[in-house]
Amino acid sequence: MKEVENIFKNKVELRERFLDIFESCSWNNRMFGALSFHTLLGQMLKDLRVPKGGLYLDPRISAFIIQDSGSGKSTAYEIFMRFVKGLGYTNVLIDEPNDADLIGTQETEQKKEGGVTKTVYTEKPGCLSWADFVLVDEGIVLINRKKHGGNALVYFQKALNPIGSESNKIEKRMAHGDPIELQPHCSLLITSIMPPGLNEVVLNTGFMQRILVFPRWLTDKDRLDNAMRDVDNLGVSDTQIEEINNLLVYFEKIKNHYKNNVIVIPASIKPILKQKVITFFKIIEKANLSIKPLLMTFLSRYQNFMYILAVHYAAIRLDNIVIKEDLDNAYDIIFNIFNEIVFWLETSVQMSKGETKIRGYWLKVCEIFDDKISVGNMELQTHLKEILRVSKPTAIKYMKAFSERGYIIEEEGKYILAENVR
Repeated sequence: MKEVENIFKNKVELRERFLDIFESCSWNNRMFGALSFHTLLGQMLKDLRVPKGGLYLDPRISAFIIQDSGSGKSTAYEIFMRFVKGLGYTNVLIDEPNDADLIGTQETEQKKEGGVTKTVYTEKPGCLSWADFVLVDEGIVLINRKKHGGNALVYFQKALNPIGSESNKIEKRMAHGDPIELQPHCSLLITSIMPPGLNEVVLNTGFMQRILVFPRWLTDKDRLDNAMRDVDNLGVSDTQIEEINNLLVYFEKIKNHYKNNVIVIPASIKPILKQKVITFFKIIEKANLSIKPLLMTFLSRYQNFMYILAVHYAAIRLDNIVIKEDLDNAYDIIFNIFNEIVFWLETSVQMSKGETKIRGYWLKVCEIFDDKISVGNMELQTHLKEILRVSKPTAIKYMKAFSERGYIIEEEGKYILAENVR
């Protein structure tokens, strides 16, 4: 109990203690551990609401961890589940999600009443109606949509929307019986091997933007370090039971404390918050032009995640007001993850045929800027019509597409070539 009291006095150490336990089992996986920690904490705080104009956010965090095979993903599940079960949460591990598992089914039964046989329909609930945590160990099946028809992504997207909102509701009409209606409250923890490529169409569904994606490659040094630690742990018994129990006590304290409390993000820290948001725009400015529009779709959601993580850090302190240090801690996590996403997308995303086509057209027409600082609207239109052999309306659409992708910049009716574009 003395150890637990020490945790109460040093509340900011809670996450670090959790990470030490996590890394003692799943090595070189500190960010995985941090996202697991916040996935747990978000479920504890799920009844809180973070107002945002006429809308609200809920404090849940869900994570999609993409790593090489043999990087400790399965071991990480084991330690995560010790906390899930210790806190009394319901959970389900799904290998390949389908409608019946997620939404449920209507089971039929023939019953005789007064000599007449009637068909009785009984709803068998799917896991999204009752689970606190949904774990998917082979997330690559979500990326390869053909394996499940794409429905799992749609249902998970709704589950990730704010609890109780209209966009959080799921209704599925059945062939027989009443429609199935539910509002998920779960948090998702999904792991996957590194896919050989990621189709832009999948990214544009919005699912990846609603979840904290952490793509990571193990270096040869990481693997050597892991192999050496594996030898060190051979024959050593688990020494973490007491420490886990201590942390569970404090997690319960957080969960109970915020059943009837609120956490406020005060106006005094908003100028600092705005500066941190600007940093993400600067990251996108330096990214490869082909993925800039895609990165912008991540930005607003990840901005929300930063707010939510700041609320988490206030909760760790059992405080009702977010302070600068909470915001700094939240920013550090989102900043690191966002940079990993930029690298991943720049090196791994397979552009759709339409995107490849637009890029190809640009390479054909960009020579007009070889000896000119700027090109007039009509001049560029004429050039596109001649080179691409398209109509005026189509030429105008391509000009807009080039502008949206940051290839050219419109200024006072003229177009100039964006920096570092070819």
